[in-house]
Amino acid sequence: KKTKRRLPKPPKAPKKLSKAAAKLPPGVTRSLRGKHRDVTLEKDGPIPDALLAPRTLESLNVNGPATTLPDALAEMPALAAVRFSRTKFTRLPPVLARMPALRTLTFYQDAFEAPAELAALPELTLLRFANMPAIAARIGELPFEAFGKLEILDLRENGIEVLFDEVGALRSLRDLSVSGEMITDLPKSLTHL
Repeated sequence: KKTKRRLPKPPKAPKKLSKAAAKLPPGVTRSLRGKHRDVTLEKDGPIPDALLAPRTLESLNVNGPATTLPDALAEMPALAAVRFSRTKFTRLPPVLARMPALRTLTFYQDAFEAPAELAALPELTLLRFANMPAIAARIGELPFEAFGKLEILDLRENGIEVLFDEVGALRSLRDLSVSGEMITDLPKSLTHL
């Protein structure tokens, strides 16, 4: 009987990194799906400019302790949705006010605590705060009168107990989500919904 000996397969060559990926600092990962980019940072720091390619991005998720956003975001004509999760932004990054297409902004388990600064974003159509107990005490500071185009206000699991009458100033509002909140009465100013 003859037995066939199988030789071990040669090891695969390591995948080459793209030039942009090679420029990323340690602890920063990214993924791109169509026109959507996910950026994850493992430690405090800025978001590298290399993550903003291609310029045709339509949405961006920033996860982890980001401390600054690149000014190049203001030059992305199609970027309409930004989601922050667990970032270090306690104030609104100024570049967001210069983004021409920004319509959707989400904060999830984030450090953001300056809702009055959102007045710089009058073109928003969707604003979401989720799992952010620090925002509960400051929800009355939202510049409701500045959001002439806001259609969706999504407040989830923040510990909000009172929703102020000023929310009635949202004349374009068609969807108000308060799931998981401790609100017992809705303001009468919301009868137009």
